[in-house]
Amino acid sequence: MHDYTETELTETQHDIAKKEKSLKRESALLWSVILRLPFYTYILGIFSLLTLPEKAQAQNFDVDTLVYNGDPANHINFVYLGDGFTNAQMNQFISKAITLNNAIFNTPPFSNYKSYFNAFAIKVPSSESGAKHAGTATDVTEPASPIKNPNNYFSSAFDVSSIHRLLVGQSFQVHNVAFANFPQYDQVLLIVNDNEYGGSGGSIATGSVNGAAAEIMIHEIGHSFANLGDEYWFNCGEVKNRTANNNPATIIWKNWLNSNGIGIYPIGTSGPSASCYRPHQNCKMRALGQPFCAVCKEAIIDRIYQLVSPINGFSPAGNEIDFNIDSMAFSLDLELPSPNTLKITWLLNGDTIRSSVDSIVLANSELQAGQNNLQVIVTDNVNMSRSYWPASAGYLHAVSWTIIQSPLEVDDLNFQAVYDGRKVKLSWESKANNKTSHFIIQKSRDGLRFSSIGQELAKTSEGLNRYLFIDSSPLSGVAYYRLDKVDFDGKTEEGPIMTVNKIDKVQFTIFPNPVEDVLSISVHSEKPESAAILVYDVSGRLILKKDYVDIAHLNEDIETQTWPPGEYFLEIKIGDLVKKEVVVKQ
Repeated sequence: MHDYTETELTETQHDIAKKEKSLKRESALLWSVILRLPFYTYILGIFSLLTLPEKAQAQNFDVDTLVYNGDPANHINFVYLGDGFTNAQMNQFISKAITLNNAIFNTPPFSNYKSYFNAFAIKVPSSESGAKHAGTATDVTEPASPIKNPNNYFSSAFDVSSIHRLLVGQSFQVHNVAFANFPQYDQVLLIVNDNEYGGSGGSIATGSVNGAAAEIMIHEIGHSFANLGDEYWFNCGEVKNRTANNNPATIIWKNWLNSNGIGIYPIGTSGPSASCYRPHQNCKMRALGQPFCAVCKEAIIDRIYQLVSPINGFSPAGNEIDFNIDSMAFSLDLELPSPNTLKITWLLNGDTIRSSVDSIVLANSELQAGQNNLQVIVTDNVNMSRSYWPASAGYLHAVSWTIIQSPLEVDDLNFQAVYDGRKVKLSWESKANNKTSHFIIQKSRDGLRFSSIGQELAKTSEGLNRYLFIDSSPLSGVAYYRLDKVDFDGKTEEGPIMTVNKIDKVQFTIFPNPVEDVLSISVHSEKPESAAILVYDVSGRLILKKDYVDIAHLNEDIETQTWPPGEYFLEIKIGDLVKKEVVVKQ
């Protein structure tokens, strides 16, 4: 989790311990930054995150829809909560949330992809207005503002960790309320009804109602949403916009060098900071009031496409089509960026047949006898990203249909693949004969390179025999299945290929990091999956492994008291998705 205060706000979790220990020691350097920036960054690791929200009882509140662009399962969901707003001030809270949301989505690249997002507000009334002011900060002459202790719902307070402008609410309670009232949320933003200038960020972007809070929160979202780092010195944790590597051939933003103001700029002039580099001199991740630089815009777009696809749906919805009429329509339901940078290509049996349209009518005469494959590929060629280099490759998303033009022979055919939301059911029929030994079920991500996932012995009963094979670990996106027949003499005959489309969404939460005694891991998947947690030390030795079966909501506390201090590599696998994280043991 990231929590910040007064410059321009946050780095990665890896920075927490070093920042707390070195804040006063580096005060001279900090204040040289403060002279240029309205808000300096500070991170706390003492507030719990969304660890086990199901175990706590959260109150239900009214949820207002601020912006609705489509099904929350296919969109990124921002959820706003307020603290220090009484029942009589709920309209003020909604007005502040709308204003903040407008500011975010008027900022590129969020403005280019605003149709990919929904926004909701959970109306949580407090007994009393405002935030708590303890008057205990050591970075100002107290009382810098009147001391007060209102009864606000999330206990939002200034002066946290002795820093006046560090405004923080109870993270666990915030996530608990968000999860109970809108569990599909992707990002929480907490608005505190206090005019004092301040805020914090991380898993929760927090700000007061001061006029500069929107600009601070946009910076914080860069941290928590896209995992961007601060482009000024506290340490040199490796992220997409900060690195200790200054080799132009291998630096993480090499695709952007010498364009859009991107270079290799030392963060400091001496000591460790001189060996840490940022991509731009005036990015929002360094100074408020600036746009995101090209590298940071790319990271935000990368994150958007990690969470959602521009393909909301497709028709026909089935993966296998029995084409026994003169023509049939195929179409996509697309979410379009603004301006639209999506490119659409339709392929039949590998050959391009249409382009630049989201629907086609396919004639029976265009098909070959037997099995055909129709695929539509959607790429986003946005020039704000060079993740796919060259840029013309775009972000790629695809849907595929298997089309059968004419009735199949009974022997070893009628092969079908159906995704039921959790697993893929593969079925086929075959007449008994004295040649077939067994069938091999093959799976592929690209339809070219297949690997075996199981086999079934041929049945010997008279008449038509039916087979069923279950793939309990389907791939995300498009997957290809092939049924091969093996004779007793060892001869293998490749069989028909079927396709399955699986679009899913997984949320990972890891807290705290750095960790002292217990590392809490939370995974929320739309569908139950097999899962595993693995931890490796710096030498690559596996020190912990936990396996789970049919898990949709995984909450696990890992005891770390016996781990020696240092870095560890955490892998969380759910289905075929893998989340990797560096964990620091204090």
